[in-house]
Amino acid sequence: MVPRVLFKSAIKTLRLLAERAKLPFFVAFYDDDDDWSYEVYELYDGETYCMNKYDFAETEFVKLLYKLRGMKMPEELDGKLHS
Repeated sequence: MVPRVLFKSAIKTLRLLAERAKLPFFVAFYDDDDDWSYEVYELYDGETYCMNKYDFAETEFVKLLYKLRGMKMPEELDGKLHS
């Protein structure tokens, strides 16, 4: 089930800004009570509107953030994050 917050006007506005700038746009929800898992929704991939859902462990999510910036996650972070 898609969280209703993704359809709020603030999220729509941010997605439109990402679309104009041709930047990917993600919204992430995390659960720090469980195992630091992240539920990530990709709403714009840099080219087209989409609604892709991904589930990540913390290390995977941090790697994604570095990848989006065109960088590799520093090795010293590996093992320090909740995986």
